Amino acid sequence: LPVYVGMRNWNPYYRDTIHRMINDGKRQAVGFILAPHRSEVSWERYQKEIEAARKEAGPRSPEVCYLDQWHDHPQFLQAVAHRIQETLEQDGLESDFNVNCKQTALIFTAHSLPESMASQCSYVEEIYASSYGVASVLKMSNWSVAFQSRSGNPRDPWLGPHINEVIRKKMKNGFK
Repeated sequence: LPVYVGMRNWNPYYRDTIHRMINDGKRQAVGFILAPHRSEVSWERYQKEIEAARKEAGPRSPEVCYLDQWHDHPQFLQAVAHRIQETLEQDGLESDFNVNCKQTALIFTAHSLPESMASQCSYVEEIYASSYGVASVLKMSNWSVAFQSRSGNPRDPWLGPHINEVIRKKMKNGFK
C-alpha cells in the first residue's frame, strides 16, 4: 500500500497530504495516529482537524478510517521493551541491570496534561497499562510513571509527579 505522511505541526502538513492523495486518485485511507495514548490533544484534535481539512479540500477527499487504540498491543510493548534492552546493552549496563534487577528503577515518562483534560479521557490509564505491559515483558517490578513537559498556566493543576521529583525520590532511596 502507498504510505502518505501528514502532520499537524510540521512538514508535510496533512492539508498538503490530503491534496496529494486527491491528485493521486486515492479515495480511502487508513489513519494511523502515532501517539499510543489517547487524549484530546493527541488524538481527537488531529481527527477533527483532518476532517476539517478533508471538507476544505472538497468531495474528492479520501475517507479516513482510523486504527484502534494500540497502547497495549503486544508488539508495541515488545518493541519498547526491546529498545530498553538495546539501550542497556549499548551503554554496557545490561549485566548490571540483570544482576540488580530488583534495585534498578525503571521510570516511564509521558507528557503531562492539565488534570481537567486528563479527567475527560483514558490517557493516564493507558500510560499505566503500557508501562505495566513493558515492565512485565522485562520482568521488572520496580517501575513507576512520571510526567514531563508541562506548559500552560502555572496555576492550573497538571498531571504529576514530575520526572524530577521521581528521580530525586529514587536516588534518595538508593535506587540505581
